[in-house]
Amino acid sequence: MSDAAATVQTAFHFLAWDDIVRRAWIRSTPRLLSATVRAYARLLRHADLSCLARVPHGSRVALFLPALALLIVPLLAGLGAGAIALGLGRPWLAPLLVLVVAALLALLLGGRAHVGWIVQFLVFNDALAAGQADPALALRLDRFAETIDRALPEDAEWDEVLLVSHSNGAILAAEVTARLLARHGGALPPRLALVTLGASLPMLGARRDARGFAQTMATLAQGRFAWLDIGSPTDGAATPLVDPWLGQPPPGWPGWSSFRPAGSRSAIRPPMPRGARTSTSPILIICAGSIAPHRSITWA
Repeated sequence: MSDAAATVQTAFHFLAWDDIVRRAWIRSTPRLLSATVRAYARLLRHADLSCLARVPHGSRVALFLPALALLIVPLLAGLGAGAIALGLGRPWLAPLLVLVVAALLALLLGGRAHVGWIVQFLVFNDALAAGQADPALALRLDRFAETIDRALPEDAEWDEVLLVSHSNGAILAAEVTARLLARHGGALPPRLALVTLGASLPMLGARRDARGFAQTMATLAQGRFAWLDIGSPTDGAATPLVDPWLGQPPPGWPGWSSFRPAGSRSAIRPPMPRGARTSTSPILIICAGSIAPHRSITWA
């Protein structure tokens, strides 16, 4: 980009973790149904329901939609078909009808409204909450922090560095930011800002068993850095209109200000630098500056 006054050079660095997601992605339908049952059982046992009540209605619907589509509705329909078989004097047919009707309906509903995609992230986040995530993920987050840190020294070529995340990637961006705060004594350089788009942080933060993530959010609450969070009320897969701590930040939280641009809600802590840009990538670094030549930064 250039104008009559200055030339600005921008570099985009994608922080890839899709290989970890692919390893965690469950492709077997029976395994996925089993994992879904376990994930919902732990969610109901460990979720702080008073916190979940603060989440927008659409987000709660998205959270429990897979349970309805893959478990409850198919099971009730199967039991209904079995009851009809019993009423017709065909007891031998009842178990078969229960299994067939439930399986077919689960497959049919699972392909609608992104149910299969939502349940995969439900299972993934359940593993995060339980401390059972792929060990490679923690190592990857360490590398992400190292990558960003290399762009932050006073003599670095970049005037501005944005860490941009989308959807579930915001959970990992929070973890990376906590690592950076630890490296910088709790206060990040003003040239760095965190941008979260369509984040779902409270959905994990509302779980009492997610102790590691709770510590991460406490670290962020105590830290000093720029954070822009943007969410749309129409995005059921995110948690717009609420702060990441669901209105119960840890002591020492410096405060939260918000505004609503074009029907969406954004919150800033503290104000962002001029020229902030956003992206819908899972995790992305944007480095902008007037210094040439371009230098690429990679995490590997």
